[in-house]
Amino acid sequence: MRTTWLLSFLVELQSLVACRADGDFAAKWPVTSWEAVAQQQRIWLNFGGGLNRHPSAHYKGYIAVEAAAQVKAFGWCANDTCGDNCVCYRMGEPIPLADGTVSRIHSEDCLEHIPEAQLPKVFADFYRILKPGGFVRIGTPDYNNPKDVPYMRRGQQRREGDARNRLHVTFTSFSLMSRLIQESPFGSAVWYHFYDDVRNNSAPQWHQYPIDYSLGYVKRTPDNDRRNHIPGNDPPHITSLVFDMIKRVDGSLPRQRSAGRMSFSGALFGASPRQSVSGDGSPAEVRSRRPSGSWFRRMSR
Repeated sequence: MRTTWLLSFLVELQSLVACRADGDFAAKWPVTSWEAVAQQQRIWLNFGGGLNRHPSAHYKGYIAVEAAAQVKAFGWCANDTCGDNCVCYRMGEPIPLADGTVSRIHSEDCLEHIPEAQLPKVFADFYRILKPGGFVRIGTPDYNNPKDVPYMRRGQQRREGDARNRLHVTFTSFSLMSRLIQESPFGSAVWYHFYDDVRNNSAPQWHQYPIDYSLGYVKRTPDNDRRNHIPGNDPPHITSLVFDMIKRVDGSLPRQRSAGRMSFSGALFGASPRQSVSGDGSPAEVRSRRPSGSWFRRMSR
């Protein structure tokens, strides 16, 4: 018991030291306007975050961003307000923050609500406001999950959204998101969970690789969703596309390749990753060791 208490104390102490080293970001809560967001010593946004915001568990330090146009659908942003530690955003307009000011952007179960044609602008604006070395963590439905494929095909044929949830207007998949990422200023992504419909579109294979959830918690994953703990759910019943997009410090982009001809060689495939984190909670760099069994990180490029 003493050992458990000591470990908990050390973890909490480490967290407090990290906050103090970053300018004591917790001193400026609550946040209810974009002006207040801009004054934060460290800016972490949860795009489409709803109640997943500071000081909720797993989301301490995050400010939720909600769409002003979705009042009827989601109930947020009536009178352009959405409560403490939440700000409203008008889709299609630039995020009202200066270039290079944000350390992290988190977004789960949001991109599927945005029309595909608008996603390139969203990714470009994410890139604009991120600091060099900052990153976006995305969790979004994977419509190549066998239970979801029929709804994706039906919606695509009828040119409508998911019949189970009409607010899902974009059928997010590995091939679609890889293409959008490749065409974005990010140029690449680090992939963790996905059904690969690039190598085999008729029978996409499930890939699941370790995620450091301290860099962004994703609920709908085999790791965290209790519905996956039901015996017999193999492959996992509830899955998401999970990936990070990092704004490189030097601004360089990897050599472009079509999604259908990805590289599975070298450290990008079969490698055991190590990630160092800078003082503001952003990945300072991504390093990989030589291939080692089933562990790997993969970039779409």
